Amino acid sequence: MGMPIKDEMIDLYNKMSNEDKMFMIELMAKDISVPVYVEHERGEYCYVNSLDEQVPVYLNGTSLQLKLDESIKIDKWK
Repeated sequence: MGMPIKDEMIDLYNKMSNEDKMFMIELMAKDISVPVYVEHERGEYCYVNSLDEQVPVYLNGTSLQLKLDESIKIDKWK
């Protein structure tokens, strides 16, 4: 019996280059959303952004940076 899948994934991740990681995020981009909380005079808003469909991630020096979709949808009021 081999390693548990989580251990295999961690091992694979540690072997990946930034280009490989970008590719993986591009594959998962449709499943990723980013909540952004904003305080306003009328209360606190939670905006839910998707990743950009065409360029969801790019290299920023030696790290990866996510690019959010320009459209913002109000998820809820607090």
